[in-house]
Amino acid sequence: ARLFTQSLYRVGSGVGSSYAANTLGAILGAFAGGFIFIPLVGVQNSIIIAALVNLVVGWFLVVADPGLSRAPRLALAGLVLAAVILVPWKMPRWDRYVLTSGVTIYSDRYEKLPTRSLRLEEMRRDEILYYREGLTVTISVHRVGKDYLYFRSNGKIDGSYGDSLSQLMTGYIPLLLRPDAKRVAVIGLGTGMTAGAVGAFPVEKIEVLEIEPAVSAVASFFADRNGKILEDPRVRLVATDGRNYILAARGLYDVVASEPSNPWIAGIANLYTREFYEVVKSKLKDDGVFAQWFHNYSMSPDDFRMVFRTFGEAFPHVSVWAMKESDFLLIGSKTEHAFRYPLLKKVFSENSALRKDFEGLGLSDVYAVLGFYRMGRKELLRFGEGADLNTDDGAQLEFSAPRNVGRATTELNQALMEPFIVDAPWLDSDSVPRRMRHYYLAQAHDLNGWYSRALEEVEQAIRLDRSNPDFYLLKAKILLAEDKSSEAAEAALAALQLSPKTAKAVLAMSQEFYLTEAKGIYAKIIALGSREVLPYLGLGNIALHGGDLAEAERWFEKARSLGA
Repeated sequence: ARLFTQSLYRVGSGVGSSYAANTLGAILGAFAGGFIFIPLVGVQNSIIIAALVNLVVGWFLVVADPGLSRAPRLALAGLVLAAVILVPWKMPRWDRYVLTSGVTIYSDRYEKLPTRSLRLEEMRRDEILYYREGLTVTISVHRVGKDYLYFRSNGKIDGSYGDSLSQLMTGYIPLLLRPDAKRVAVIGLGTGMTAGAVGAFPVEKIEVLEIEPAVSAVASFFADRNGKILEDPRVRLVATDGRNYILAARGLYDVVASEPSNPWIAGIANLYTREFYEVVKSKLKDDGVFAQWFHNYSMSPDDFRMVFRTFGEAFPHVSVWAMKESDFLLIGSKTEHAFRYPLLKKVFSENSALRKDFEGLGLSDVYAVLGFYRMGRKELLRFGEGADLNTDDGAQLEFSAPRNVGRATTELNQALMEPFIVDAPWLDSDSVPRRMRHYYLAQAHDLNGWYSRALEEVEQAIRLDRSNPDFYLLKAKILLAEDKSSEAAEAALAALQLSPKTAKAVLAMSQEFYLTEAKGIYAKIIALGSREVLPYLGLGNIALHGGDLAEAERWFEKARSLGA
């Protein structure tokens, strides 16, 4: 301001003008950086451009001095020109693998590696298929091996093939509770699987609310899992803040499904407050349903219980569903919601997309969804009794959640929750034979990692029907997950004895058996007359492992003859 003011008589005007110019420049600079340069050329190039602009402006101010002779002006011009050319050319490019490695979230993964080269190797292990520096976050899609995909948001994994169960069920469960829904809002696009699950039902309008525009490209990489949902004419993708959009939306929704990122991320915790739940409740139809994804990993018991209590206080009718062992779905509604199996069985039989996704997950029937049920409102409020309420004013979760990032709290929260777990109130159904009820529930418990309960259910199914080979296959799968190879082999052999057609299913899990059990299974499959190559290769490898080269060669030769 002092440099700009040439006369004390105009000091007010000079100071005001200089501050106005500074304010305008700050506004335009922030706008240009965030909305023009970063989306178009990236963060690093934006910094380089800003530095060069400052350099050129500085040079201009210097050479504008009339007292400066020609020689210094030309020398300065040469230096500035050299900098303009050399800085972008010689500046080392930022390593995208390092930028997307998520060191703030996964620091323990890198800290245990003793050298910098090993840490860099770990960061660069998976191929980057897509990288975009967006308005709010940096988005990247990665591939492991040939066909496993996941995507990161500022380095944190926010969706993957491995999360298919949680992502699909966040869309499927509320729609199964409200199968005639017409208007649905989905907060958060991610891989698009949740929106894809919603799109499997005959809804008329799906509003997908995603605050970061760069995420829209992610869904195309997961098109085989989301059914190319963004190409569906019923879908409207809106780049906006989901909470404010719902608040301002006209009309009411049949279903709102919210699957944001973790609440320790800045701004996310306001999707877990009492006031947000009240907003959603006001935008639901009388028989509408709200689904809220939540997790128990890296969450203190106080924070975990706080979210449950806050949700339970907001909705008069509530149910809790567990998908993966650490992922939960909170369902809230103004009127009682119910799982009507006779109706849903018809829906399931007529919906090929729904059946395909369930089959891919390992679920034979829509009844299996009841195996994900954990609590009603009464149990939820008892579990959350004494916990704080998460409010907009208090913002407790936003400040407390980051303190627990990286803490191993899953087992602790599971143990605290276990006394309050109850069976779904809709288990009894004349439409499902008792043996099949147990089998379907065992599938669900196996899928979400509750192996002890899964084993109980499948053994109940076997007691009621000892002639169904599928029951023994599932039992073998569950026992393998519990590292009980010998008992799993007995179940697998029982399945083979009942039906040689189970050979392919048994071979699919054969790599998980110990060598002794695997040898017996391979021999049994060959004795049944199977023409599969794998059991011969398996016996050859086992012989090779034991040092019997002649035996190994004999089995490999038989495998070769079959392959020919």
